[in-house]
Amino acid sequence: MQSSLVFLEYLNTGLIPIKSFDQPSIEEFDNFIKTLSPEEKRVATRKFRKIFREIIKKEINSSRNPDITLSYLIKRYGYTIKKPNKWQMRARRRLVHNQIVKDYERKFGEEK
Repeated sequence: MQSSLVFLEYLNTGLIPIKSFDQPSIEEFDNFIKTLSPEEKRVATRKFRKIFREIIKKEINSSRNPDITLSYLIKRYGYTIKKPNKWQMRARRRLVHNQIVKDYERKFGEEK
């Protein structure tokens, strides 16, 4: 039930939902992205980058997590890099996914 509601939360934020982070799901997600028109792909990519940047800015500004450094963000997420590698992109997807789940739980008060 919760996964369906998180799926809807993805759609409400304007992002393309991802089922899980195992290899078949990642490939299915990548194949779906390839089927989008150039304009749809551009909009979805820009929306994802916007949400990713918002999350990173919150992480940098939060005083509760002093271990976050710019070098860590660059290495882990490819922050400030125009073309992150595939591992950095997967880390970005996971970061955005985790934030969407947290937002869902905060909004509806449900635990995992």
